[in-house]
Amino acid sequence: GDGETTEHTHEDETGDGDGDGDGDGDPLPDEPICSPPLGACQSVICNNPHHGASHVSRCTPLTWENNPPTSGTHYSIWAKFLVYAAPVAPGFFVHSLEHGAIVMQYNCALDPDGCATLPSELAAYKTSFGQDPLCDVTTVNRIMVTPSDAIETAFAASAWDWSLTANCFDPAVMAIFAGDHYAQTFEDICGGGVD
Repeated sequence: GDGETTEHTHEDETGDGDGDGDGDGDPLPDEPICSPPLGACQSVICNNPHHGASHVSRCTPLTWENNPPTSGTHYSIWAKFLVYAAPVAPGFFVHSLEHGAIVMQYNCALDPDGCATLPSELAAYKTSFGQDPLCDVTTVNRIMVTPSDAIETAFAASAWDWSLTANCFDPAVMAIFAGDHYAQTFEDICGGGVD
């Protein structure tokens, strides 16, 4: 709190495994706090450090601290809450997260079935999630589905400051994630956006 910058190293003489040397076992403030792998898909849910919510103009180059992104500087325009056949740039979908969305991404190169069924499973999940009272009947809800070659697992989902990564899509784990993180943000709105 005195303005000094402290450089953290991952050497940990206390052996508590968190890298900060204080012996408490708690992660550093700039590291995610993650669950152990869950279920057959080895799903991992993480509470990621918050990286801000500043808006910049469309097509400004952006970098992300997390993969998948869960917060940070993003475009001033958000993506509509749809199922997309082409990848949605994170600068758009992070703004959608700020509005309470959950973004489900899939990487066909890492899917054991080469995406034979994964895109349709995710689209069906969006439909089955039901009507959000803040959304019109065309939008239905704030679930978005997009392909991505940037994620490092076959499936990932993002909510504001939260992520789920998995080797495959597990509807039961996704239901827990969505139940805990859908529409849980300071800009709880539906509508608008670009596609």
